[in-house]
Amino acid sequence: METPFAQTIDRVGIKQTAKERFKAKYWTCVGVVFLMLLITGVCQTVVTLVGGAMGIPNDTAALESGIMPISGAGLTLYSVLSMLVALVTGTFAIEAAYFFLRVYRGEDVTVGDYVSNLFSNLGRKMGANLWLGFIMFLWIMLSMIPVFAISFAAVAGSEQTTAILTVLVVIALIALYVFVIIKGLSYSMMYYIVRDCPNVPVREAMKLSIRMTKGYKGQIFMFGLSFIGWFLLVGLTVGLLMLFYVGPYAATSAAGLYDDLKARAIASGAVSSAEFGA
Repeated sequence: METPFAQTIDRVGIKQTAKERFKAKYWTCVGVVFLMLLITGVCQTVVTLVGGAMGIPNDTAALESGIMPISGAGLTLYSVLSMLVALVTGTFAIEAAYFFLRVYRGEDVTVGDYVSNLFSNLGRKMGANLWLGFIMFLWIMLSMIPVFAISFAAVAGSEQTTAILTVLVVIALIALYVFVIIKGLSYSMMYYIVRDCPNVPVREAMKLSIRMTKGYKGQIFMFGLSFIGWFLLVGLTVGLLMLFYVGPYAATSAAGLYDDLKARAIASGAVSSAEFGA
């Protein structure tokens, strides 16, 4: 069923509203972005320090040499720690997404609200991260099957055949990247649903995200791409622009996109309000 809304997402309108809303809570938004960057930085530092203590090289030359002065058990422990850190930062990112959703909606929020809710429904948020990671891992592995098959055939074939199959491998890899991006776009609203609709099960939140983004994935991709200029400027300011402008602006805009897609899904009948737990 077609949505009664304009088929083209009002990217400019959403971003303009986001800009106004985050500026109204400017220092609060900057504070939350600072906490997110701090948490991520600390977690990454811990992983790096633990890896160094275990003898895991973190320079390219050492990695390319193939010499790993660490036992299999140690490497396993390090891998588990890395996954736990990714899980923690991903869980906190869900709360940050909800915080900026509240900012976009014009609610009166504080940094304290973000901090106090970091560990609320922790199991649900961790479950969402694990489920999303698992599904994406499966899609990547399934998508790699034809790449592996073509690569194997290239190694076993003649020189002429190998040249042709090498080109096919490159094409297959490009197709793989495109496929993974499309899947990621399909699941892009899942974090918002998990936090915004507490009565919706995690797996159902993923299904709702797929239905919400159907027909809009190209526009969602272009929405994200519209910030590329800002992110290039972030590099020129040694990351300061990310903290003081781009981070809050992009996060609030992304939250606005979720609100817009949610309204479209309900209006079109693609998803009922009851399915969102309303």
